[in-house]
Amino acid sequence: MPPGTDRCGRCGTLHGAFRQCYGCGARAEVIRKGGMLFVCSACGRPRVPVEQPIARSGGEREALARAEADQKSSVVAFALGVVGLIVAATAMGIAGIAFLIEFNFIAVFMLVAMLVFAGAGAFGLMTAKKARGRASDAMRDAFGAVALDVMRQRGPITAPALAEALGVPVDVADAALTRLPARTDVRVDTVLDERAADGQVRYRVAGEQTMPAEVLSEHEAATADFDARLKASMKAKGQG
Repeated sequence: MPPGTDRCGRCGTLHGAFRQCYGCGARAEVIRKGGMLFVCSACGRPRVPVEQPIARSGGEREALARAEADQKSSVVAFALGVVGLIVAATAMGIAGIAFLIEFNFIAVFMLVAMLVFAGAGAFGLMTAKKARGRASDAMRDAFGAVALDVMRQRGPITAPALAEALGVPVDVADAALTRLPARTDVRVDTVLDERAADGQVRYRVAGEQTMPAEVLSEHEAATADFDARLKASMKAKGQG
């Protein structure tokens, strides 16, 4: 690889296991498809991009699975909606010609068919829009899960800091962070530090929450184990 880069100039392969796709296992680029949707360039499945080494807990997998299912539903519903509108337009044209020639059963039938397919097409497009909305919400949850991993390892973070760690625009990181305080499974606080020169709002995981040992590096796991044993020893001495 060229000096100062972590990407192969020939094949585009990325360095670092933290960039591996959960879906296909490839270390490939992540492409933004619009809004909150980011997908793997190798398999097309939703992914949360990461540009800095971060131990991942895998908490985003369930949200990514929901985003993938909703995205597929959106594509299917949109295709069916477009087909319905095309059939409705065709039926309307045939009905118009039939009415001009003679008001008969064929004209009435095509008019009814036009109304039915137009309604089906509109329903398909609305269903696709709702599915895209659910996919966006699922992607926010996925980004939030990765943001929690970052906070547990690096402490309070701002939207720009998270954006830099993930390699995404600040608006994407901000959308993920602002969603976190509403979670019920973990408590996230906002921190207003008057001493901070940037004046940014910081987010942190409230309480003592550590990442599972299986996703920590050997050094991090050893440090966490030492801290736990030290606290237990101090508590025992205090009771004694």
